[in-house]
This record gives sequence, C-alpha cells and structure tokens, in this order.
Amino acid sequence: MGDENDDDASQLRPCDIDYGKTKSCCVLPATNPIRAMCIRWASAPWFTNGVMGLILINCIILCFYDPVAEVKNENKATPNVVSWRNDMATVADWPLLILFTMECLTKIIAMGFVMGPNT
Repeated sequence: MGDENDDDASQLRPCDIDYGKTKSCCVLPATNPIRAMCIRWASAPWFTNGVMGLILINCIILCFYDPVAEVKNENKATPNVVSWRNDMATVADWPLLILFTMECLTKIIAMGFVMGPNT
C-alpha cells in the first residue's frame, strides 16, 4: 500500500535532514552555531525522552486537579477549602510552561517554523 520511503520520511530525526540549503525562520542558516546546537539537541534521544517525561508529569498533575475545591472556594457560604492537589498544579504550572516553551523554541530554531523540510 504505502511506499517504504514514506515510512522512512516519517521516522527522520532533525539531524538526519540536510539543513545546509535552508534557513530557519528565513534568518538562521545551518552554519549558525546556535541553530547547530538546537539541531543537535532536538535530535538527541535525551531531549525527546525528557519532553515525553514532562508530558507524562503534566498529565499526572492534571489528573490530580480538583475542580470541586475551586467551586467551594468561590461560594462565600462555605468555608475556604484548601486542596493540596490544586496547590501542586499551581506550583507546577509556570515551570512546565517555561520548559515546554523552551522545547518549542529549540525545535523552531532547529527545524524552522513553516517552510522547509520536516517543519
């Protein structure tokens, strides 16, 4: 049904593509040291595994989230309800946002944003 070449193309890592003729975001050539470092990082197994670990941690934290505690806190007739699960989500929110933003920027610098191979 499908060509083996199609399967191979979907399995390419950022370092497997020749970026020598492309510029990331129409600015950074492949010879730029920052882009070269981002290509190495985005291609590394530890980077991919780390991002998957962050996604797993985020999913676990979201599973603990208690929306009922927030409803009780908004109701002035009931006492203030403190939920350690919501506190954990609040504490983890900004660090996870920063790490996911760094991952996004690393991949945009490495592979480009819209145009080019594997963007």
